[in-house]
Amino acid sequence: MTPRSQRRILWVLNVVLGLALAAAAALALWPVRVDEAAVSAETPAPDVGAPVQRASEPLSAFAVIYRRDMRQPLYDPKPVVVAPAPPPPKPKPEVDLIGTAVEPGYTYAFLQTKAGKVKMIGIGEELDGLRVTAIADGSATVQFHGQTYTLEVKKKETNR
Repeated sequence: MTPRSQRRILWVLNVVLGLALAAAAALALWPVRVDEAAVSAETPAPDVGAPVQRASEPLSAFAVIYRRDMRQPLYDPKPVVVAPAPPPPKPKPEVDLIGTAVEPGYTYAFLQTKAGKVKMIGIGEELDGLRVTAIADGSATVQFHGQTYTLEVKKKETNR
C-alpha cells in the first residue's frame, strides 16, 4: 500500500467520524416536544434542585430488623397439629346363622359363610376368626375381633 492511498483512507475516516460527531451533537441539542394533553394541570412541577423527600417510616420503625439475630430462622416453626385419624370401622362377622341344634351333649350352630358354605360349629370352636361362645335355641353368641355379637336365625317369610 502506498503512502498516498494510506492518506486517502485516513481522510475518508476523518470525514465519516466528523459527520457522526455532528449528527450526535444535533440530536443532543434537538428540542423535545411535550404532549401538553398528557400532562395534567393538577400535577405540580417538581422543584429543580430541591432535595428528594422519601415517603417512608422513621428509622425507629426498622429497629426490629436491626435487633434480629440473622442466624436464626426468619419464622418461628410451629409443629403442625394433625387431628388423629378416626379408628377404622370394626369388622362385623360375615356369616349368617341358619340354624342351631341344642341338646345335652350335642349343641351346634350352623353358620353359612359369604361363599355359601354351611359349617357346623360347636362352643369354643372358630371359623374365619369367629369364635362361638354360647349357643341357644335360635341364636348364637360369638366373638369377632374383640367384639361380642349375637347372631339370630333369620325367619323365612312364607307367602300365603
